[in-house]
Amino acid sequence: MSTSHDATSWFGTGPSHGIQLKNPKYAGRLVVGAYENSTSTKQLAGVYYSDDFGKTWKVSEEDNALVANKIKPTEPSVVELLNGDVYIGARSERPGTEPHRTRALSKDGGATLFNETAPDGTTPLPPHKPVPSLVTPQIQASLLALEKTYQQTAGDTLIAAAPSHPEAGKREQMKIRYSLDGGENWTDAPNGLINADRMQAPEKYPDWAGYSDLAELADGEIGMVYEGGATFSAAHIYFKRFHPADLGIPGQAHGGSRNTQQAPLPGRTTPDNTPQANDAYLTGNTTLEPGRFRQALSLTGPGSYADIPYAPALDPGAADATYSFHFKHRKDDANAPRVLMWGYGQGAATPQVWIRAYPKDNKIVARIEGEKGHAVTATVDAPAAFADDQWHFLSLVREGNAVRLTVDDAHGTTTGTLSGPLSGPLSTGHQGIRLGAKPNDTAQDPLTGSLDDFRIYGKALDTDELGKVRTGAAAAATTTDALRIHLPFQVIDTAEDPGSPTPVAIADDVSGNGADATVLLTPGKKPVTVTPDAEHPAAARMGKYALQVDADHQGLDVPHTPAVDTDDKDFTHTLWFRHSATAATPRSVLLWAYGVGTEQAPQPSLWVRSDPGNNRLVALAETGTSKVEVEVKDTLAGRTAFGDDTWHLLTVARAGGTLRVTVDADHRAEKPGLAGSFTAGRPPPWACASAPGPPATRSSPVSSTTTASTSGP
Repeated sequence: MSTSHDATSWFGTGPSHGIQLKNPKYAGRLVVGAYENSTSTKQLAGVYYSDDFGKTWKVSEEDNALVANKIKPTEPSVVELLNGDVYIGARSERPGTEPHRTRALSKDGGATLFNETAPDGTTPLPPHKPVPSLVTPQIQASLLALEKTYQQTAGDTLIAAAPSHPEAGKREQMKIRYSLDGGENWTDAPNGLINADRMQAPEKYPDWAGYSDLAELADGEIGMVYEGGATFSAAHIYFKRFHPADLGIPGQAHGGSRNTQQAPLPGRTTPDNTPQANDAYLTGNTTLEPGRFRQALSLTGPGSYADIPYAPALDPGAADATYSFHFKHRKDDANAPRVLMWGYGQGAATPQVWIRAYPKDNKIVARIEGEKGHAVTATVDAPAAFADDQWHFLSLVREGNAVRLTVDDAHGTTTGTLSGPLSGPLSTGHQGIRLGAKPNDTAQDPLTGSLDDFRIYGKALDTDELGKVRTGAAAAATTTDALRIHLPFQVIDTAEDPGSPTPVAIADDVSGNGADATVLLTPGKKPVTVTPDAEHPAAARMGKYALQVDADHQGLDVPHTPAVDTDDKDFTHTLWFRHSATAATPRSVLLWAYGVGTEQAPQPSLWVRSDPGNNRLVALAETGTSKVEVEVKDTLAGRTAFGDDTWHLLTVARAGGTLRVTVDADHRAEKPGLAGSFTAGRPPPWACASAPGPPATRSSPVSSTTTASTSGP
């Protein structure tokens, strides 16, 4: 497609996934769909490709993809066909024309687009041609070549996902279509309507739908992520899992056993900190409370537990594994058994893993059962099964066919023999893992107590590694590389009823941590950005825009995420600011994080204020165990508290026990004595990292390049 390198044109990739070619001539090449809206008479659409695993990229060669009043391809998705061709399926944006899909081919791995010859034998046809059988509005569509469901050869069946309403502006009726001839012709899958109304309560969920992407899962199922909502096609993001056979797509399945587990309904969750993202779904009155390390999951008895849906990462099979967590519970009159953890299955001669406390019998018991009923039972004896309302560390390790159960420093005794995997075939219906109750319909033997720092490792941790997990120092590479799930119980995410969304103004976090900020506004007001011009060349310090802050535009609020939780670790916060001030200007906040207290009831917090009356900036860091205040005086004659209407860089850093505040490079102050955590023992939501914080009284632009914790835990 070449590129114009014109800064005024619109350029985009995908937005669906790229591919890695298998054709021997171009094997290993990475290919990503790309396009450029150059001018009203020129359009480029093709691919980027890389032969060095993404270090450098080249662009396909193309003169012009635009066909006046007929074709304008954008947002291309790519698949590799059986003959090695790259199929480029794109959205066509010509108003008033149908169909809204095009296709093109590359026969050289994406380097060029293929031009077919017209019937006269001499005239080359445009590379992008309409696809009448793939009916969509004007919108992106995702493509996938199936490897585990096919007619004769893996990859001979293509599927496409997109809204299926034929009118250009109606993004409705998300549907799966399939092609058996390399994308020339497409057929609706008989049961291919995939929309939010298929999930629950159809009366609540009309069929609005938007962008999508597809992936083939290990068992041959398809994972689909897509936009949808009740009143807007991109109101929410949904994930759907289905098997091609369930939709009526022809072909033989070659993916092995299918997972019969049903997807959980939306609800409260607590996140898994590993890249696997196996979040736990919470029921009942599960809450957070002060934990062994910061927060913990509080379980209040019947109906309160945490479910982790089955995922391959959680299933060690017959390999070594380690399960660990901290727990506490208290003795009661019932003295009934209490489930701490239960995974994979239940019933006689069924592969499973469970750990229960038996207060009446003064013991903790773990059972690991493999194939054909071969099982090991491990027991640790202790008064009331450690029901003393104190934190205890438990680890259960499988190494080969040996099992080790340890609670604190007490080692269990074992009986029985173990062999085979800890879970049965997928086709028999895998269960995931339940914390705090038995995974049956009545959730028997509920735990009244607390759990913290639940982990599964795909290896048998040794004594040294378990010691690090126990003390919260599990950062050794050999440990973290094998980590399959980690639930620190720091956050509970709620699932709102996906009705009509409320529009809010946000500022994007471009760090990759997703800590986007909400723009704080008086009702009825809109954000005001300032841009450089001839009269105000320094209106923005970084990039094109800066955010204006005044009584109606109060700054930014970053909600709590683990990324902004510095705990007791070192950190650096930076902020560009610009304001005007005299000695009579009231104090105003530049940054505020972690808590807002009073002199009578202080809370851990970190803030920086402009204090023109004393010609300074002042910072305060207060934890539960220390309080440090640092002031930076403005020593430049004729200027008050850096209020000269020019840009200044504020840096606030913690280095060990020292709080350091710097303005630009020539004003700096620091003070020792900082100790403890800003957040430990306090359930969210504490972590509003705000910039500028509580409503500011000044009227001044603040740079939009505010950052939190660029160097943290």
